[in-house]
Amino acid sequence: MAPGVRLLDGEQGNELWRDVKPGNAMPMFSPDGKLVSMVYAESRDRDAIWVYDVASGAGRVAVRFPHQFHMLFRASWIDGGRAFLVNRAEPVSHVVLFDRFWQSAATGR
Repeated sequence: MAPGVRLLDGEQGNELWRDVKPGNAMPMFSPDGKLVSMVYAESRDRDAIWVYDVASGAGRVAVRFPHQFHMLFRASWIDGGRAFLVNRAEPVSHVVLFDRFWQSAATGR
């Protein structure tokens, strides 16, 4: 099986879309079921959280780190889909909250 994330039609079993970046975590549906979060290894030193539109499969980076940061398992949606909670992989793991990652380009909010 190819790495990455793919969405299947549960009734027909057909693949609706796929992204083959090397994933290192389990995908998670947003509370409203319209988005999927996935943790990807961007480099040896850091991961990023990507978000995919369920209807189209279009993906974009939601959280990118300027320094070393690796995550375990998944980026869990919390706060009604406005934040992520992850387990940071270090010699001792840490739970990390990413809040307010949705910003409007026009308003900066």
